[in-house]
Amino acid sequence: VKSALSAGIPFVAYNADEPQTGRLAYIGQDLYLSGQQMGMHIANLLPSGGEIALFIATPGAANIQPRINGAQTALKSFPSIKPTVVATGADVPGELTKINAWAVGHPSAKGMFAVDAGSTQGVAQTIQKLGLRAKGWKGGGYDLTPITEALLAAGQIDFTIDQKPYLQG
Repeated sequence: VKSALSAGIPFVAYNADEPQTGRLAYIGQDLYLSGQQMGMHIANLLPSGGEIALFIATPGAANIQPRINGAQTALKSFPSIKPTVVATGADVPGELTKINAWAVGHPSAKGMFAVDAGSTQGVAQTIQKLGLRAKGWKGGGYDLTPITEALLAAGQIDFTIDQKPYLQG
């Protein structure tokens, strides 16, 4: 980035921000604030609290770590909600396997939420596969994969957060 800028080539960041690079601008959502808003929405969905999972594909990634940090910060105000952060990896089949295993291993949990597209899709698929809505589980996350959209429309998850990238540029 610094080489490009010093050569007179404008550089902007999109979707993930790294201000220390010297980029000219960032185009995207406030990732931390978005995560806080997700955390508040989770709290509204679970007024009685309970154990939940927060899934993240790649911990430390500039585009999703701030989201999970924001969610965790918001959820600290609701001590009856007990979040566990679970890394799922970046390949969708592997994410689905890890999410399914967590759900099977935590039958008394109240919900699953994710901060990336693949994990959100896996949350929705797992809730459907295991019939968790009938047990009162809540779910949600980010992005609009076709499967996530279909399962949201079918009532398998409560929400997904669209970044509207086509409006950001």
